[in-house]
Amino acid sequence: MNLLESFQSIVFFTLWLVFVPLFSGVLLVSVVEKKHKRPSSIYLAGWLLMISVFQLVGTFCVLTGMTLTDVSDYFSIIMFCFSIAGFLLVVFGMVNRTFYENYSFHNIKNISIANRLTWLFFMILLGWQVFMAYYFNTPNGDDAYYLSVANMADKLDELYIRSPYIGYLEGLHLRHALSQFPIFYAFLARGSHQHVAIIAHSVMPPVLVIVTYLIYYKVASALFDDDESKVPIFMVLISGVQIFGASSEYASEVFFLTRTWQGKSMIANIAIPASILLMLRISKRTQRSETGVKYYDNRWMGYCFLLGLCNLVGGFASSLGLLLLAMYEAIVILTISVRNKRLGVLIGGILANIPSAVYTLIYLFGGTR
Repeated sequence: MNLLESFQSIVFFTLWLVFVPLFSGVLLVSVVEKKHKRPSSIYLAGWLLMISVFQLVGTFCVLTGMTLTDVSDYFSIIMFCFSIAGFLLVVFGMVNRTFYENYSFHNIKNISIANRLTWLFFMILLGWQVFMAYYFNTPNGDDAYYLSVANMADKLDELYIRSPYIGYLEGLHLRHALSQFPIFYAFLARGSHQHVAIIAHSVMPPVLVIVTYLIYYKVASALFDDDESKVPIFMVLISGVQIFGASSEYASEVFFLTRTWQGKSMIANIAIPASILLMLRISKRTQRSETGVKYYDNRWMGYCFLLGLCNLVGGFASSLGLLLLAMYEAIVILTISVRNKRLGVLIGGILANIPSAVYTLIYLFGGTR
């Protein structure tokens, strides 16, 4: 690969893994936060939107017998519309001089020396994990299936219609075909002119590690009400658990650092923590004071919408991930609804799990094409 092709690949990855989720997330965060929106929240919301859109578009194209070209075209059009709308919203804020009122950035000068050192220690641990995830390119037996599916989608422009082991035409196995993360890797491989193995083992692991820690950062902020002394300590502890938590080969920590790109890892380290974060936000936004007056406004409904997107991310990672998320979300949402005396929370939770119900029905009764 020459210098020009390398530059084009870097631009493509930067566009789709940084700018598209960042600008598309502006619209979603505007639904749940009127002012002081943080870039970390915007990026995570945009990332949920991007993966959810790909899951919906990819599943539709797989079930209707379309190709990767169709997936790429439809997905690109939808996401560029979201991104352009978000970009225009940011520009509008700059023109009206409300940018710094609408968006909040951390002021490093206000952080104590102890907290700075704690954050520095965490950044060292994070950098080490990102480097190791990229450098080792840990192989796994599942490469034979999922990377073959992605490679055939890229090279043959087909979606789940051939056996990844022998290349023969076969029926559509919904257990795998309802999960679109191999097709997403094929989309990235085609656009960047890189092999899917490079996407899975070198490009995505650092991105997914950073996204995971952004989610844990937001969880810590929700748990400790943005306490500047507790959040960095929580992040260091979580990082230590991830590094030294290899109690067995099936531990989520092992999947996080050695099988980062796989759907099982995305379920355990992204989809489930993200749903916990959103349910924490819903709980805080719907709780009442001792006098019975609402503690927060009704923007909690936006978090229910994000919870629905989170469930689609679970389906993107693993078809059975939707069912797993639905089961424990039902318990937590019911608890929040009873505790905060808000029937609307239960209704919002049910609506957020409509994707789970639809995908489960397709899985159970869709048969094999």
